[in-house]
Amino acid sequence: MEKYYYLDSANNQCGPVEASQLGQCGVTSQTFVWREGMADWKRAGELPELSAYVGGSPATPGAQYAPGSAPMAVVNQPSSNLVWAILTTVLCCMPTGIYAIICAAKVDTLWYAGRYEEARRMSRKAGQWSVISAIVAIVVWILYVMWWSVLILPMMRNLQGVY
Repeated sequence: MEKYYYLDSANNQCGPVEASQLGQCGVTSQTFVWREGMADWKRAGELPELSAYVGGSPATPGAQYAPGSAPMAVVNQPSSNLVWAILTTVLCCMPTGIYAIICAAKVDTLWYAGRYEEARRMSRKAGQWSVISAIVAIVVWILYVMWWSVLILPMMRNLQGVY
């Protein structure tokens, strides 16, 4: 079954959804819709295949939205994880945190360049390296406490008896 994109009341592009779900999404015959294979946005009432799924009054034939502008899939921009990258760099492990910052800094640039998959990948990498940085810091602190309690404290106790 064909999937359609539609413009909500705030002119935000939504979808894709199946034709049978358009009515549940608030699409009326006056709502602009688009699917692959269509050159332009059209009102849902102008498309005979949608008449069973949308309510409202019939549309004015020939009305179009943004001629020649086929939509892209609506996806949310991923978080850059920059805050976590900076925090883990400052508070945890600098080398892995720096790499997390580099990945996080690329997210917005890639997203606005239309390279959505790369932006998502960099967002995941920034998050992963932030977590790795935090884990490395925790492991280092545990090892430090163990080293201090196993090696340094007993040596200090022995020195107290000497002086």
